[in-house]
Amino acid sequence: MKDRKRLTIALSVLMVILLAVGGALAFYAVPRMRGVNATDASAWVKGVALPPTMEERDDVFQPVSQDAPIPDADILSARLNTLLGDPTMANLTGSVHDAMSGKTLWEHQPNKALQSASVMKLLTAQAALLVLPDEQRVKTETLLLGNGTVVLRGYGDVTLSTAGKGEDSFYHGAARLSELAKRTKAALKKRGITATKVVVDTSLYRESAMAQGWNSADIGGGFIAPMSPVMVDGARLNAGWEDSPRAESPATQAGNALAHYLGVDTVTVTSTRTKTSTVLGTVWSAPLLTRLHDVLIHSDNVLAEAIGREIAVKEGQPATFQGVTTAIRHILEKNDINTSGLKMFDASGLSLRNRVSSHTLVDVLRLSAKKSQSRALLDDLPVSGGSGTLSNRFYDGSLARGWIRAKTGTLSTASSLAGIAVTQNGRVLVFAFIINGEGPSTARPVLDALAATLQACGCQPK
Repeated sequence: MKDRKRLTIALSVLMVILLAVGGALAFYAVPRMRGVNATDASAWVKGVALPPTMEERDDVFQPVSQDAPIPDADILSARLNTLLGDPTMANLTGSVHDAMSGKTLWEHQPNKALQSASVMKLLTAQAALLVLPDEQRVKTETLLLGNGTVVLRGYGDVTLSTAGKGEDSFYHGAARLSELAKRTKAALKKRGITATKVVVDTSLYRESAMAQGWNSADIGGGFIAPMSPVMVDGARLNAGWEDSPRAESPATQAGNALAHYLGVDTVTVTSTRTKTSTVLGTVWSAPLLTRLHDVLIHSDNVLAEAIGREIAVKEGQPATFQGVTTAIRHILEKNDINTSGLKMFDASGLSLRNRVSSHTLVDVLRLSAKKSQSRALLDDLPVSGGSGTLSNRFYDGSLARGWIRAKTGTLSTASSLAGIAVTQNGRVLVFAFIINGEGPSTARPVLDALAATLQACGCQPK
């Protein structure tokens, strides 16, 4: 099971953003429009009813004072501890820190590393922001091999879209395969050559296409695809449906799509680098920041894994699962993030073997609060009752709606929530909670109650 958006947000909702102002952390409440015709459609899913109490908000930016009081740790702990009696909390790791000062306000088994689910994407996103250029784009190219053989070579752009001209792509700013085919045909025509065959070159990625701890049933379930540097629409069989079943062979799927445009019938796939440098056409992905937005809002596993390989290559590691996790751990440790107990088998959090503590997650979040270089991580987190995987949480009468930004995580017996909350007095807190051993329907309400308690707490002594 993975995180999924559940509803269409067609009206404005109050959202929260963290910005760097004068080197300090400033918090803003920001109204944004979401809808099926919005430029940024990351917060909606077609075909699901609106919650009953959507409201228009026309607020201007509202900065939180840097002098807002820090909650009293004893008062906050007393409120959170009242929830620890729930049997669901038996296998919990939790941490709450003040975002600006780093002061620990509450913790429960903070160094206990549990099955992470998709909050592992926070580690991947942090590492990417620390070492990759914000504008980094990934190319896909066609090359000429012999007389009439077109090579489709990918470098890890899994967002390459089969959408037609004027049609929306699932991924923001995605390159179009139709444009690549158009350029390819023009280059062939200029040379007086007719395409007769497509060869898909997948040589960039090495070793297994599936991580340890992945289940092959999740391919048909729409949660993951065998990783390939050549892919269209994240390997979705239905390009416009987020939870569509994925292709068993993404490279073949992409090759067939290009072959259709070129009017050829023969498609083969090779993991050996083709010996040609005669480029026919090239297209480029959206910038890194745009792709990370899609990763965090949609909790897109395939795109997270692809960006993980960009990190690995930048750090001199092979484009393998081991190379990815080694590179991410090294980057985090170099930036003083506590990785005690961390076990990473992928970049997305889908592996059942992954383990992470709330301490590590809070360190990752605080680094983005302190470091403008990686502030985009906080900007892209789903908003309570407003966007992405939190669209259908905190909205039914919750006072925390719009005041929490957090990454969700969901597996069959692991649920997690990690992000930022603003207290009643306007203080920004970072938090991370993971529960293992319970199903989502049991664990999610507890996670939401913990986060809502942070937002409801001014927690000042009388």
